[in-house]
Amino acid sequence: FSLVNAKCQRSADCSYNGVCEESECKCNPEWSGEKCATLNLSPMPASSGLNSSGSSWGASVNFGADGKWHMHAAQFINNCGINQWATNSRIVHAVADSPDGEYKVVDVVWPLWAHNPVVVKDPSSNSWVMTFVANTSKNQWEAVCAPNGTVIRNSTLPPNVNNLYQTNYISFATNLNGPWSNPVAIDHILDSVVPPFFTGNNPTPNRNTNLAISIANDGSMAGLWRRCCSPPKQYRPPNGGGASVIFAVIASDYRNVSTWKANSSMTFPELNANGYEDPHVYKDDKIEGVYHAVFHNMVGGWHQPEFPNIQVGSHAYSDDSGRTWVDTGVAFNTTIQLTSGGSISAIRRERPQIIIDKNTGRPSYLISAWSYLDNEVQPSCSVVQPINSNLA
Repeated sequence: FSLVNAKCQRSADCSYNGVCEESECKCNPEWSGEKCATLNLSPMPASSGLNSSGSSWGASVNFGADGKWHMHAAQFINNCGINQWATNSRIVHAVADSPDGEYKVVDVVWPLWAHNPVVVKDPSSNSWVMTFVANTSKNQWEAVCAPNGTVIRNSTLPPNVNNLYQTNYISFATNLNGPWSNPVAIDHILDSVVPPFFTGNNPTPNRNTNLAISIANDGSMAGLWRRCCSPPKQYRPPNGGGASVIFAVIASDYRNVSTWKANSSMTFPELNANGYEDPHVYKDDKIEGVYHAVFHNMVGGWHQPEFPNIQVGSHAYSDDSGRTWVDTGVAFNTTIQLTSGGSISAIRRERPQIIIDKNTGRPSYLISAWSYLDNEVQPSCSVVQPINSNLA
């Protein structure tokens, strides 16, 4: 369901990012637009995020008990970039003194191959939960790249395999510094309701689910995940073509995977090709049972520079504890303003995650993965951009 181009009658019509007054949305300072679905992003330092120790692709950032900001990011080895993500990704832990500071890698959490980390807090126990995707058999197939952006040796993964079987995991820690528990596989919950899609002629099913969850004070959970990229008939977009299709998952107790209930219905059946991916879910700061999500919007094009889609971020909300979701509109684009003046237009901007202010409970920073140079490697960073720093 979509709210785009509708007049407001209640706060839901303002995406729960504002209130409805006289049929018009009055947005919270972090948001703007007719339906309060567009983030008010402020300029960021050029050194923000993880961009000095090798290319990376998306991250979670959380404030630790040690007073440091902790990032868990997908980082690529051997000088490679996002073009080699499928064989060269590992998950690293980095720290900084401020949320939009320059992060330094301090350890490797999950070695090659691991990707798409999302780290959230369990407020009932003050512990930490990480979801991610991994495949421990990829080590002999990584690519080797040169610092100038050329590929020295492509992946030796057999061409008839393309991508090996991936497994989605959940892991736990009492401290952001770790250690993290032995990961628990959770694919059986998702596979049982929507079997993995295939991608083109690749004989291996795509299990890169982009799973993201948010945990309530009582331990219940709301989450989103996807299937990609060549859907069967019942999941194809209205105008045909390929798609990343979003689904919901909830649980009464996230620690007990037997309570996880995945939905087999498309969350946004109205979306045209190529759908949404990379969900990030977080709780509303005021209303119990309301959740928000941001996504990478691929409607009109999978990725830049192949397709002219610059409205790459979208927002949605749920007001029934994550069971159903309403798409509200464009949340951000590919342009990033800098505190030093000027701006950068990213080639790709994906993997959005929101940092919630520990005092107000409202969005304070947008984390995103972006690539800035179109070559064989396509180098990439994970950056942290302030939200509404001028209005706070």
